[in-house]
Amino acid sequence: MLKKLLTLSFLLLFSTSFAQNLIQELQKKADENYQIPRETAYLHLNKSVYLKGEQIAFTAYILDRENLQPFTSATNLYLQVRDASKKIVNEQMLLINQGVTSNTIKIDSTFVPGDYTITAFTNWMRNFDEQNYFLDQIEIIDPASPKIASSNNTNEAIDLQFLPESGHLLNGILNSVGVIAKTNQGLGIANLQVQIKDANNSILSDFKLNHLGIGKFVFIPKTGASYSAMLKYPDGSSKVIPVDLNTEAKGIILTATNTLDRLHIAVKTNTESLKTLVSENYVLMLHNRKGSQLQELNFTEKTTQEFVFELEQLPYGVQTFTLINSERQAIAERIVFNHHNLPTTQFETVKSRLTEDSIEVTLKPKKQLKNPVISASILPKKVSTNASIRANHLLKPYVKGYIQEPEWYFTNIDAQKIQELDKLLITQGWSSFDWSTAFKNPAKIDHPFENLIAFEATINKPRKEQQFLIHASETNPPQTLTIPSEADKFIVDNLIHYADQELNISRMTGRRLVLPDLNLRFSPNTFPNLQSTIEIPFKIDDQPVQTTYDPMVFLPEPNTELLDEVLITSTVSKEKLRERKLGLRSFGRVKVLTDRDRKNYGTLVRYLNNQVGLRARESQGQFIVTKTMGTLANQYNPDTNGKPTAGVTPNGTASNGDNSVILDTAGSDLIDPGPYQGIVIFLDDAPIADNNFFYNYSLEQVDYIDINLRGFGNGLIGSNGSIKIYTDNKVVLNSPRYSNPQKFKVPVAFSVVKKYYVPKFNVTNDAFFELYGVIDWKPQLKLDEKGTMRFKIKRPDVDYKMVFQGISEDGILLHDVQEVSLEQEPF
Repeated sequence: MLKKLLTLSFLLLFSTSFAQNLIQELQKKADENYQIPRETAYLHLNKSVYLKGEQIAFTAYILDRENLQPFTSATNLYLQVRDASKKIVNEQMLLINQGVTSNTIKIDSTFVPGDYTITAFTNWMRNFDEQNYFLDQIEIIDPASPKIASSNNTNEAIDLQFLPESGHLLNGILNSVGVIAKTNQGLGIANLQVQIKDANNSILSDFKLNHLGIGKFVFIPKTGASYSAMLKYPDGSSKVIPVDLNTEAKGIILTATNTLDRLHIAVKTNTESLKTLVSENYVLMLHNRKGSQLQELNFTEKTTQEFVFELEQLPYGVQTFTLINSERQAIAERIVFNHHNLPTTQFETVKSRLTEDSIEVTLKPKKQLKNPVISASILPKKVSTNASIRANHLLKPYVKGYIQEPEWYFTNIDAQKIQELDKLLITQGWSSFDWSTAFKNPAKIDHPFENLIAFEATINKPRKEQQFLIHASETNPPQTLTIPSEADKFIVDNLIHYADQELNISRMTGRRLVLPDLNLRFSPNTFPNLQSTIEIPFKIDDQPVQTTYDPMVFLPEPNTELLDEVLITSTVSKEKLRERKLGLRSFGRVKVLTDRDRKNYGTLVRYLNNQVGLRARESQGQFIVTKTMGTLANQYNPDTNGKPTAGVTPNGTASNGDNSVILDTAGSDLIDPGPYQGIVIFLDDAPIADNNFFYNYSLEQVDYIDINLRGFGNGLIGSNGSIKIYTDNKVVLNSPRYSNPQKFKVPVAFSVVKKYYVPKFNVTNDAFFELYGVIDWKPQLKLDEKGTMRFKIKRPDVDYKMVFQGISEDGILLHDVQEVSLEQEPF
């Protein structure tokens, strides 16, 4: 007897020690997995069905999966559009700034009418099997071509799947089974009535699938028994099909039951299994976005072990319960969603105000948000959209398969909707993360984080210490690199380079720039390929699309200006365009210097003396600039439009009326008005007290000059007028007279951000416009200091909706759809 007791004690001790070691090992593996950061991507597309010639507009949100805050480490986002045959028709790399980026895709001749998938991902996401990337469907239609109506034939093949709650059925105890019925296109069959019958034709369960073809039933299965399902369609027709409900004689299952505040997890077996389970060790693991918890589990006399969790104490979102045996195999799994404390919000009721032919919209979020970014798609009410930022970040990364209408599960959440989401999770089966593989193998990271663009340069002719110049571009300042003697390589990283730019590099020899003779290897050097196992079923839309007219008048091109409804191709020089852009922030007039200006004038004094309203002289180290008398006259004799009048200045000098004076300046002496008393000259926004600093000042590095003769906006210093000189050393270094660069094409560069232009429709109140029209798109809206968001839209001619998606720095997701009826507008 004593020997038996000692043996039993030893076995218990060994079992406990083994279980503790197993838990420690599994906990370590789980913690290692948790420490690997994960980011999730979402694209807010302005709609889901497009016309040929339109733009696909989008804003991308890249978030940290743990806290839903912007994933600021991410800089490179890849976007791919594939046709129905999975051929890539458009791909680009987008520059992410603080977790957000926006752009457009022109639906040009490379697109034909049909179905497409659009994918967005980072290189880092390729390390994981989970759906951290964005994947959705869009459709392109041709209004001149009729669409094929979908079939309602009840005799077509049905994909009817029965999915046990934790992965398998167990004989002799109550089991839950998820059911999903799909068409041969992969879409759910709505409102199907299902009866489960045994071999004696007895009804074991009678239930109805929801509008997505998903349902659930419970029954006690028997090993070796045969079953059938009678399907009753809404039109009254029916069919009977055999059902394979394979049942195991022995094993363990997991069941979950949600109440209002608690989650009950039951680990269940049958009496036949108890004898073999007594000597086994199991671990029940709970994994969520905050990490993992492990609990030792042993069966003795009871066939059910229950665990109760307070939902308020669990992190929001997906909770994955996995049962692991002593061989480190996951043998059962159940996914549950916790709706408590979801970090989501909406807007309060929209306020609108009519201003001429526009509507000013004012909204305020129900929750206080920290620095949010919000995109808004304004569409006719009937236009389809797939917007689902909540489901994309809270649900999709944790499940394996395709989810039809994911946003439905997060709209008007009540007890019934919570149960519907639970049915979906049962039919999704196992989670997207394979714990069995993770426990046996170390984490493998094959695809590194990408931080902008980098290149490694090989110097073909190493010399003594060399200097290289990477020429400036619109996005990068010039960069000088000193390479030590005999070094034959150097690396440049954190480079922002756009697809329409050249990368120019020169070798510096004194003031001369010569060809460097380099070979460059870039990273990234090709567009990566994302291997997705998720198949999106293409929807067949029954809506009529044929029109008897061309629905769109025209679409503005990005390089055109729209003036009085006439499309004018711009031929203005880039210098003039810069002057216009810079002039928006100026109280004076801005002059962008050209290479011709620098060559013709050479020095600042000669350039300023040629400008209207100025007279500049320099002699013996002195530099003096004053207004001409005509400019002073303008301050006393403006005409009714505020312009100078031609005629006579206050002292009787003849004037042209254009801020200039007709006089002979030869031999005249100019009086220096003293520091800050006359026109003040600024250099790169710093006032220069001694104007003699500009004596013989070269124009080689002058980029542009802002001449403000009235002094408006200058404050005390410069109130009598100012000349603001802005320099840029890239001017001289990029000048053709000084540079001889080696030009490189960057294989994968960032896409140029293209503005969205609202397409012009011939008719904006007919049935076609209601189904496929566009009212406006706002890619990145912000809140003002009062926490309010305001924007304007052109007043629509049909009932419309505003679809908002957004994020905040404190990890709150914003999703809202505000529908507006013209009859209910307050004006």
